[in-house]
Amino acid sequence: MEPSNEEKQYEPRGADGRFVRGGEPGPGHPPGVPNWNTLMRRAVKKIAAESSIDEEEVWTSLLRKAFEEAKKGNHHFYGDIMNRQFGKPKESLDVTTNGQSIVRDPQREEELKEMSGRFNKFLEETNDGTK
Repeated sequence: MEPSNEEKQYEPRGADGRFVRGGEPGPGHPPGVPNWNTLMRRAVKKIAAESSIDEEEVWTSLLRKAFEEAKKGNHHFYGDIMNRQFGKPKESLDVTTNGQSIVRDPQREEELKEMSGRFNKFLEETNDGTK
């Protein structure tokens, strides 16, 4: 009989702490454990019922408070709610153009070709044609 997830011993990492190729995966997220969105919806329902207001008012109050905190400099509260509820926005990094759009300049390309040709000629002359 196959042991249950609780009985299995998982060792997916080596002595250096890295994952081992072909290692057994861990048990993962236990079934039946609610995620953040489920817990948040339950909390909003409970607050709405206890306060005799509708759920939309609870969300509005929560987001108003989050926005006020963000204006004071506490962006984590607002960001955490938005990221968990709607997902993180795509982040991109531009390491080549400093935010400028890339525009092909035919004149510059011609200058670079000319410089490259002169450089190659220089290399040939200094190496006497040997490579």
